[in-house]
Amino acid sequence: MPANLLLVKNLALIGFNYGYYIGWGLTDERRRFAPRVQAMVGEIMQAAASGRLAPPVLQHFPLSDWLNAVDTTMSRRAIGKVMLDI
Repeated sequence: MPANLLLVKNLALIGFNYGYYIGWGLTDERRRFAPRVQAMVGEIMQAAASGRLAPPVLQHFPLSDWLNAVDTTMSRRAIGKVMLDI
């Protein structure tokens, strides 16, 4: 994420190394964090299933309408992801 976008839009960016918790780090910490990771994934799946976690907004365009899709993106009219359906 370019830092200038964070400054201009007054946003904060927070991240973490998920790999550390599932064994992709320098040390394998899967056993230590497995119960917490499983609980977190369970909560996310439950929120998605119940509708509390909304799916991302998508705008679909048929491939033949690619020019409109590009124009929507470039003119900043896009809301969420712009998808070309093939």
